[in-house]
Amino acid sequence: MDLIDYLSGRIGVRFAGTENERKAALCIAEQFEKCGLEVEVDTFRFMGWELLEKPKLQVISPVKMELPCVVPIYSAPTSEDGASGKVEMRGRHYNSWYRELTDKEKYAIVNDDGEDVGYFLAVEEESLVSGLGENPQFTVSMVYVGKNDCKPVRDLLVKGKKVTAELSVKSRFKPGAVSRNVIGTLKGKDSERFVIVSSHYDTVYDSPGANDDASAVQALLFLAEQFKGETPPYTIKFIAYGAEEMGLLGSRHYAKKLIEMSMLDKVIAVINLDEIGVETQNHKFRASNEPLKSTLIEVLKRLDVERRIGSLESVVEDFPMKKVTISWNSDYAPFVQEGVPTISIGGEDPKTHHREIDTSEVVSRETVIFKSEVVRQLLREIFVGEIKPK
Repeated sequence: MDLIDYLSGRIGVRFAGTENERKAALCIAEQFEKCGLEVEVDTFRFMGWELLEKPKLQVISPVKMELPCVVPIYSAPTSEDGASGKVEMRGRHYNSWYRELTDKEKYAIVNDDGEDVGYFLAVEEESLVSGLGENPQFTVSMVYVGKNDCKPVRDLLVKGKKVTAELSVKSRFKPGAVSRNVIGTLKGKDSERFVIVSSHYDTVYDSPGANDDASAVQALLFLAEQFKGETPPYTIKFIAYGAEEMGLLGSRHYAKKLIEMSMLDKVIAVINLDEIGVETQNHKFRASNEPLKSTLIEVLKRLDVERRIGSLESVVEDFPMKKVTISWNSDYAPFVQEGVPTISIGGEDPKTHHREIDTSEVVSRETVIFKSEVVRQLLREIFVGEIKPK
């Protein structure tokens, strides 16, 4: 089955906690079962969020203009009448997820009582897409605006002009939203120790997510089909996580369960795939320790990576550890954080990332198959003991 077509086309947007995300989970579970895997659908609850209407940001004075904007996930709603007041520059935005000062200029809308009632951030045009916004512990109404569109506002403020604006965000929080991890187990001769091969299947709220991340779910299916009927030395768990776009909630939930059940030390290695299918995207291969990195490089050389997607120097890199240590970036993070040997295969295509045009047509099946083969050979190396289990 072409899961890329089915997930991104037939089902479409698979935002966490929605009926479409549930349909995707059941579809993946069915495909895993056809590959002979033992399937578990692990349900978990989380703080959900929903965008009810398209946002609107208008400059009221000294000139009238509407600024196109995008709402990040977990942005709080404004009041029914909107958030209005004078605009003030607030320096650069501090990202509470990454815990780092960004280069995004921050603007506050301040009402007559001196209260900040809304914010907008000036971002590079290629970054003007939906995604995880402010930590929901800080319930603020916020939107992103392209730097070019924001420039007239900045120029007026620099000149000392008073600028007033109005922001309307209609969203809501959904306590007790439901998502699912789909776990397909291939029992090995050693049924206790296992390797995790993972991806996520949910999307942001406005993208069909063919590359992000139906491409990687397809890779899991390819691999499950290739190992069908085998009894490998160690157990393999193929996991499609839910709610990744909400802050890696599926993988955090699963890692937490393993820790609580004293099973984390049974995990030999994690291989996570995320956004793997656009031929011209940036391709990133990462390993959490030197033995894994050496094995990864050998496999890439063996498969002629330079001819396929680029030089070793351009595609192999270290983990961005600051982001990893606060459990962010992709579903490998909760495991790297706990010291589990981990490989990440991913990257990003700025032209399609979190956009409506992330459709099946942009995904190269050959690229997906190539990266699936990288994982297959890495698993073989683990099985023959080239990568020593803990």
